[in-house]
Amino acid sequence: MDENVVNHWKHNLPNIIQGYDTRDIWNVDEIGLFWKGVPNRNLVLQGEKCKADKLATERFTIPLLCLATGEKFKPLVISKS
Repeated sequence: MDENVVNHWKHNLPNIIQGYDTRDIWNVDEIGLFWKGVPNRNLVLQGEKCKADKLATERFTIPLLCLATGEKFKPLVISKS
């Protein structure tokens, strides 16, 4: 990370969030989970051929959320319907 960018945000963030209640400041991040994915490497005996089909595309998106007060929420699971 560029140190100038970090210093810019450290200096300006208090001005941006000024006037907001602490409960109104949220942080959200997401992770992706391929739940039927197969590993891209396998252990095989010497001389055996390693076979792999098309990689699985079944994926969950899991957002993680917390407030500036330290309150954490249970992860929400989003998938294809």
